[in-house]
Amino acid sequence: MPRGIHLIGDLYGCQLGSFVQKEEDLAPLVKLLAEYIVSSGLTVLGEVSYFFGPGAVTLSYILAESHLSFHTWPENDYVSLDVFTCNLEKDNTAATEDVFNYCCREIFHATDDNKQVIYR
Repeated sequence: MPRGIHLIGDLYGCQLGSFVQKEEDLAPLVKLLAEYIVSSGLTVLGEVSYFFGPGAVTLSYILAESHLSFHTWPENDYVSLDVFTCNLEKDNTAATEDVFNYCCREIFHATDDNKQVIYR
């Protein structure tokens, strides 16, 4: 019986031209996404982020339920997105899908995605 869901996405056509242009632009994004994760019913324990340059960011959240991470490539309008949750007490499928879709539509404005779903 699966205990978790792992969503792995290759996001294309992302609008990264105005995405995190300066290192100080990263903090508001980290806060916004953390608030959304929590509002979806998941628990943020911590985060690590790195600014490589305009539009180029790596961000990972450690969740009580597992993790969310993404890496952006502005030169390709591409984002790799990874959201995994597991829990022996509660099914987090809906929250995981909600956060994944929010990132696709509201954060990166992807025009296309290749999503893999793995039940673990």
